[in-house]
Amino acid sequence: MGASDTSASAEGVARAALDRRGRGRENVVQVLVDINRELGYVPERAMWVVARATGYSTAEVYSVASFYSFISTRRRGRHVIRVCRSMSCRMSGSVDILDALEKEMGIAVGETTQDGCACLEETNCIGQCDNAPAMLVDDEPCTGLTPASAAGIVRDRLREWRKEV
Repeated sequence: MGASDTSASAEGVARAALDRRGRGRENVVQVLVDINRELGYVPERAMWVVARATGYSTAEVYSVASFYSFISTRRRGRHVIRVCRSMSCRMSGSVDILDALEKEMGIAVGETTQDGCACLEETNCIGQCDNAPAMLVDDEPCTGLTPASAAGIVRDRLREWRKEV
């Protein structure tokens, strides 16, 4: 897919999200979430379309998109593994879990596997403090983790996801 194809796709996805959600400023977050869900991130061209449609500047749309950890402004893996970095999870061992996942995936936090299958991120509280430490694998919570159990979950998921391609 060439750059112009990517821009056209981003514009189309943004326009479809705006048609579904509406062009009011109050809909910007949900429009960005829809674009992110469809494309895996929110490209600059999509932000421009949203800005034009809602009356925001592109900088304002970017600031909204970059504020939320569940909206990405850069390409990332087809699947996202997010480790909670809340105080409860930190105190329960999330740093060790991140270390184990970095080793298992062969990447650092914020990176994507070479085959584009998955990326590893930290995120703010995911509401699982009573079962800390926790992570989200795509949108599925995994709780009460140890470094070994987290690595095992990710190993199994990577194997499944790579078969799907």
